[in-house]
Amino acid sequence: MSNKAYKGKILVVDDDKDLSAIIQEELQNVNYYVRTANQYQEALDVCTQDKFDIGLIDHNLINYTGLELINDLKEVIPTMDYIIVTGQASLNNAIRAFQHEKILYYEEKPINFDRLISFIDQRLDWIKMEKSLKKSEKKFRQIFNNINDAIYLHQLDENGMPGDFLEVNELACEMLGFSRQELLQMSHRDVDKNRDQNGTKAVMKKLLEEKNMTYETVHLNKEGQEIPVEVSSHIFELENENVILSVARDISERKQAQAEKKKLYEQLLQTQKLESIGQLAGGVAHDFNNILTVITCQTEMIRMNMDENNPNYSDLESICNSVQRAKRLTQQLLLFSRKHHSDFRSLNLNYIIDQLLKMIRRLIGENIAIETKLEDDLHLIKADEGQIEQVVINLAINARDAMPEGGKLTLSTQNINAPQKKVGKQSNYKDGQFVRLVIEDNGKGISEEIQDKIFDPFFTTKGKSKGTGMGLSVVYGIIKKHDGWIDVKSEVGQGTRFIIDLPACQEEPDEEEEVRPEEFSQLKGDKEKILIIEDEVNLTKAAQEMLEYNNYEVDTASDGQEALEKLENKDFYYDLIISDVLLPDTNGIKLLDSFRKFQGDIPIIFSSGYADERSKQEKILDKGIPFIQKPFKIKDLLKKVRTVLDEN
Repeated sequence: MSNKAYKGKILVVDDDKDLSAIIQEELQNVNYYVRTANQYQEALDVCTQDKFDIGLIDHNLINYTGLELINDLKEVIPTMDYIIVTGQASLNNAIRAFQHEKILYYEEKPINFDRLISFIDQRLDWIKMEKSLKKSEKKFRQIFNNINDAIYLHQLDENGMPGDFLEVNELACEMLGFSRQELLQMSHRDVDKNRDQNGTKAVMKKLLEEKNMTYETVHLNKEGQEIPVEVSSHIFELENENVILSVARDISERKQAQAEKKKLYEQLLQTQKLESIGQLAGGVAHDFNNILTVITCQTEMIRMNMDENNPNYSDLESICNSVQRAKRLTQQLLLFSRKHHSDFRSLNLNYIIDQLLKMIRRLIGENIAIETKLEDDLHLIKADEGQIEQVVINLAINARDAMPEGGKLTLSTQNINAPQKKVGKQSNYKDGQFVRLVIEDNGKGISEEIQDKIFDPFFTTKGKSKGTGMGLSVVYGIIKKHDGWIDVKSEVGQGTRFIIDLPACQEEPDEEEEVRPEEFSQLKGDKEKILIIEDEVNLTKAAQEMLEYNNYEVDTASDGQEALEKLENKDFYYDLIISDVLLPDTNGIKLLDSFRKFQGDIPIIFSSGYADERSKQEKILDKGIPFIQKPFKIKDLLKKVRTVLDEN
């Protein structure tokens, strides 16, 4: 083969034979001599047979990494440079690659051949330029000024540091904003931002030892603007004097891309952290709900057998009330999971705020005063209580962070009539009645230029580790989900007002229906046979005792396999199955078809202590299967059981 017929010789090493063939064809089309290898040993063998200018090496080969292969190829062809090609790009991989002195470039799959070929062209041009320096000043000048990077030739000063410029190319003048004559009157110290730092001394020490190296620094142009550059420097002798030839590439776009990639990676970590917190909160709530169910059932069983005049009756009633408060705390814990099942009901916003005040006071601290201005005859809203609580808490925390030295937080509600109009940057109102919630602080305020960004995911003005950038975006999403609007009014130093308008509804408030003691007789069974499938022993025992007390015959199973064995071996039919959704060996929904193989029309009630997607509540309700959320009261379970049995 005659080298004169080709622009350069390229070795392609990739275990993907199809991709190797594509790269070979693309490079051959632009007049490169190309050979391929698909394995580590094959690459070494090829290099003993031929010499190459540049190697395109896959980052991950079978049983080896690209970096390991490069280290071995250096011993065979010391002059060959390398480009890493990868389909699994990451910041860490890129950093490790560029720390290798022989690696010039880092190309991500799918390969941008225009960019890759352009880089190879530039690199081989540079190699030709270095050779041409020894042959011809005229040829050197031509290449010197047409290369696509800034080039400086400068002296070494008496301290072994980069000194005065001896020559610069046109791109160096263009990048720095100086004329050639101006730069030739200057030194490296005049344009290098890091000139007084110890890093420069370390670079020069290594450069003097190894004669060539690549490093990153920052140059300053004529206007004082910073330009991040990647510099490849070589020391050689020119006219009996050691000089430095530096090729500087503007890597502003690369740095920007790396910063964006790092930002995205941090956002991913933050999202995973929030997901973990949500999973933990959901799991704690599940276990707590099971405990509360046992306490509720056992307490109510005792009350049912006790005269109201008994001095212990009021104590049991206090226990039941405390369980309800604990249930509410569990619901508030689930605010952090952000995945609980939506339950839209007719609610009074004033009641939600009253219930949250104690928690808000704990969250914001004693140095912030809380004032409420709640309209007495407030319209109801159709909303998910947990999500509205999350809105209030997120905005309260946001206000707290805006008042580090203390201040005042005001929560107010009012009825408004909304004619067709615009509210800030939000969509148009529809005519009708709305409930307005205003959460106001007298903190440091929000500048006008960032008010458009505060609802964007991950946007935060708080320091690192002090904010997720998700609070206000979650608030915005919840309000839009409720067909409402949110607006912000703020001035720096004057505090911030978040204004939320939610559509009013005309329905009656959803209140818990009480069952009088004499009505319990209507909920009693008629010896119907019920199978309870539950792995929580105490909960199983409590539910069994409660149902048996109310004239039902109860059998139990602790997992799906035991339940199926009971169905298969019994010589009678069950009238009803009550099953936890998540069981140790399966889930209730998967068991449903198996149940009906033994007893085709058997009714089932699912229950769960989870309140997020793990409860499968939406899927269950979509199938028309009855569902009861833990913790439940005796009357709730009895009503559900009686209703399902009567319907079947």
